[in-house]
Amino acid sequence: MTEIGFFPPPHYAPGEHIIFEKPEHTEWTIIAKLSQRNSQKEEVDIQAGLGPSYALATFRVRSDLDSQEAYMRVYLQVPNKGTEFFPPDERAKQAAPSHHREVEAIKAFYKQESTITPALLAIKEDIQDKQGFIPGGYVIHIVFQHVPGVRLAEDRLLPGWGAPLHTFFQKFNDLQREQIRMWFDKEYRKLMELGWVPSFPWASNLIWDASFSKLYFVDFREARKAGSRDEDVVDDGDEEEEEEEVPMCEIWGAWGLAIAPDSPKDRADLSKWKL
Repeated sequence: MTEIGFFPPPHYAPGEHIIFEKPEHTEWTIIAKLSQRNSQKEEVDIQAGLGPSYALATFRVRSDLDSQEAYMRVYLQVPNKGTEFFPPDERAKQAAPSHHREVEAIKAFYKQESTITPALLAIKEDIQDKQGFIPGGYVIHIVFQHVPGVRLAEDRLLPGWGAPLHTFFQKFNDLQREQIRMWFDKEYRKLMELGWVPSFPWASNLIWDASFSKLYFVDFREARKAGSRDEDVVDDGDEEEEEEEVPMCEIWGAWGLAIAPDSPKDRADLSKWKL
């Protein structure tokens, strides 16, 4: 199904310049649009607290200052299903604050000077004008670092369910995998301290830069507060303690750095895991 074009040219065409003032003045040029995903809700969804409706697009961009390439994500509030052609004053009634976890996570990483996640390079959080899809609704542009290295999975298909082994097992030998897990053990604790983790972690959320033995955690479009199962759950000491008690092999398995044995009774035996 073709997505509604909420990011039309000329504003989001290759070659278009976008100016930011935070965290400092920068200018970026769009190279290409990489993807778009629309999340338009029904009125019943809004009443259930699942709104607002939004569109999300990812672009490849280049700095006008030093030609550095990066990614730009745009979050745009859009009309609910069936209201796209309502008069502007009617659509304006849908205006709501943004609620995107990725934006909050990247801002939190920036404030804490994280070195294990893509750096925030530019951000602007604006309100749509009267010509916008939702007058008074939000539009957020956020530019973040394109980190070097190899993504440890190209998809989210789990081995053992008909899918082939992912990149981590295909392209790295035993010693290399052991080294990556060693760095993961160290950096994972840092990620927990930073306060945000992917909601459904996998090896596709990891990039390994072998040149500098550096592991990055990436893609927080679906994220949650560390130590909680939902962003509405308040972190407390008990939850953090429970997270620490999870065997490391189980955490490796969740992130695609190990494959659990077929039999549940063998999970406590590390020698039964594929490492």
